[in-house]
Amino acid sequence: MYIVASICENQIVDHLYWQILPDMIQSSSKLFHNVMKSLPSYMDLEAFRKASYNGKVKDLSAFTHELRWIKSPSELNLMRQSASVACQALLKTMLFSKTFPDESKLSAKVEFECKMRGAQRMA
Repeated sequence: MYIVASICENQIVDHLYWQILPDMIQSSSKLFHNVMKSLPSYMDLEAFRKASYNGKVKDLSAFTHELRWIKSPSELNLMRQSASVACQALLKTMLFSKTFPDESKLSAKVEFECKMRGAQRMA
């Protein structure tokens, strides 16, 4: 049995889960978890420490990092739209900067131009 441990910090996990998890860890042949996102809450479990000591714990972060490079057609389209919005907003802001070179006004202008073109928020 393989177990992938990926628990979000803001996820609410009930007491029953923590009663079952040690048994699942002990009965698994390998345990994959993301070292970059690991939580002390499950890493402090005796079963996890024992599995780690015995070499059953493998890092999943290299795989998840590589998967982030693969984009669906809808993700690619959204990225293109975002780039277009940002480009148009920056061009308008550059023209505006000749008259109003203040940083606070330029910051407000680029945000305004992005939102006028459909941006929900600034990244």
